[in-house]
Amino acid sequence: MTSVDTNTQCREDWSLASVVNHTIVTDPTIRQSCFHLPRHTWSLMNRFQIGNKRVSNNSVVDHRSPCHVNLHKWGLTQSPSCDCGQPQIINHTVDTCPLTPFEGGLNLLHEADDDAVIWLESTATAALNEINNTGQSDMLESLQKRALRIIYSDMEYHASLLLAELDTLYSRREHLMQRFYKQNIDCSSSCLNY
Repeated sequence: MTSVDTNTQCREDWSLASVVNHTIVTDPTIRQSCFHLPRHTWSLMNRFQIGNKRVSNNSVVDHRSPCHVNLHKWGLTQSPSCDCGQPQIINHTVDTCPLTPFEGGLNLLHEADDDAVIWLESTATAALNEINNTGQSDMLESLQKRALRIIYSDMEYHASLLLAELDTLYSRREHLMQRFYKQNIDCSSSCLNY
């Protein structure tokens, strides 16, 4: 059996990665500077690091980022445009938007200094406000209602939920959050319980 240096292998794999913005992380084997951030901020940072880009024919490549272009494509916003009128993709929000640019761009944003965190938690969150829009939950619930109306065409929504043995999406989300809290945070063995 051959011994493998996992750090070397990880660095090689990372250098060959076809992920957009993979050059931001120079060494994937060390803890990144944004690792200390609260989960919500860290998650938002990752969304910006994934990014999306324009290709030569001026079309947007989708990298599953929660920008208006993708949210519009998925039917979750009315418009693909930023408040400045341009298509809102992640790189536009960080680098070129006259309303929301982060001085230093994506590379400096990755350093996660105080200015980056403030920008992420205020400007970026406001610019991408559809991410946490409660209307999104309502829209998902309406999709469930529509699906149940197709399956059980002659029933009211709550009756079809009972027959399908489903809860509302809101109830399921609440139940899952409570279960996660009890299993991972509120237990004596949790590393968060100190």
